[in-house]
Amino acid sequence: MPTGLIFCTAQVPAEVLEDFLTQSTRPKTSSKDPWILVRSPEEGIIGPELTKPVTAFESRFENASAETLQVFVKENISLDEQNPNSARIKFDIWPDDFIELDERSTKDGTCIFHHYHEESEEDEESEDRDENEDEGGAPVGEWMTWRVKFLAAWNIWSGFWHRSDLMLEEVQKNTRNYYVDENGILQDAGLENDVNELPDLEERVPYGPDPVHKEVEEENGEADED
Repeated sequence: MPTGLIFCTAQVPAEVLEDFLTQSTRPKTSSKDPWILVRSPEEGIIGPELTKPVTAFESRFENASAETLQVFVKENISLDEQNPNSARIKFDIWPDDFIELDERSTKDGTCIFHHYHEESEEDEESEDRDENEDEGGAPVGEWMTWRVKFLAAWNIWSGFWHRSDLMLEEVQKNTRNYYVDENGILQDAGLENDVNELPDLEERVPYGPDPVHKEVEEENGEADED
């Protein structure tokens, strides 16, 4: 499957990047070397895939805004499939999702997952179509971000690559498998409670509330009151 990009908007120590690599590829079905570290705007996306041991480096994206990273990704991943030297072809990079390690990443083992969402044809045919188009009539996309654990980074990235619209719907609904906790972290409870994917994980987050079951329980409660 495609390769994902990593940016550091803080000076992240090599051992933190190594921990990210270890944790994000811990699930049994994860890719072996799924990430490319982008070190500076001038250097661009040159690869190769990030592997251990990670050597110390100075990030030239320090304090870069989310918008700066998002524009860089869209401008530097060529859609020209006829150009074998383009980063997208050479490294099979997926342009709609990437990972950001920031100052908080060095303290709590979390990172920021960026996802670019463009309305599907079904969305365009909805009654809100006019709001989802620019003046020229083209669908408008938007970037979304969530803070996720290193452990869940690849699984969430992979989920959006495989089934973007369904994944987005599930994440936004705060479901049994995906929910944002009190610390603002998008938890991947489905992954953490999968003993086949993570047989040696010692502490597992609880499942989140299932909206469907919750609605049924509320309806049953109202019926009992009547």
